[in-house]
Amino acid sequence: MSIEPEQLRAFLEGSIHEDSGWTSEVVRTLTRDGRSVVDLLTGILRSESSLRQVATSSYRHLNGFDKIVLASFGRELCKLRLHVWWGDREKDTRENIHNHRWDFAAAILYGSYRFQMYEIGEGQDFYEYSYRSPEDDGYYVMNFVSRTSARCVLDAQVRAGARYHLSHISLHRVSANADQTVVTLMCQASPLSGATRVLSEKVIPNAQHVPVDRMSAVEIKTKLERVIAILDNDTEMRP
Repeated sequence: MSIEPEQLRAFLEGSIHEDSGWTSEVVRTLTRDGRSVVDLLTGILRSESSLRQVATSSYRHLNGFDKIVLASFGRELCKLRLHVWWGDREKDTRENIHNHRWDFAAAILYGSYRFQMYEIGEGQDFYEYSYRSPEDDGYYVMNFVSRTSARCVLDAQVRAGARYHLSHISLHRVSANADQTVVTLMCQASPLSGATRVLSEKVIPNAQHVPVDRMSAVEIKTKLERVIAILDNDTEMRP
């Protein structure tokens, strides 16, 4: 069984509404049972052109996970993404605090991570940067803005089965243990701003131009096969 890329795109295109709450409905629909995500990944694996397309937009993120863009839609401004923190990393991953240019919904498909939300105000001091995503440029652009104080207002462990929706202004970060694989599905709406805020506890060296670590279609195929095996096994183990 598979969901063909054309079927997936038609479903995504037909889901778009003015209110970004539609992203939650997309994620809810695709994660309602244990098979839909596996079926859509299987559909991508069956298409060489789809694998190549996925590879052009996917890369190893500086925050420690593989960002795999499964589909771009809505004039290519909206995206369905798979994020994978592999359980064989050398060290634990803790992201810099950040927001996004767009509202989004996400679901934890496998594993768990620590999820924190922050508000600007009296608290810990950070170095704030303005981040622009690589798109087709081949590198990130990060410019120092100022010293900024922020405080943590939510600190929780989020586990498989959880879903959430965040506004583009929400400051947050994820921390994942090095020995644990975590797989999430994210659906992002159209951008609402031109840049992302990043708060770092340390100065980020060489921040203005950071090369993007892209993946080949062969690598994408191998990684999607690994994810399918993980999700298949997890489904079989559930009561």
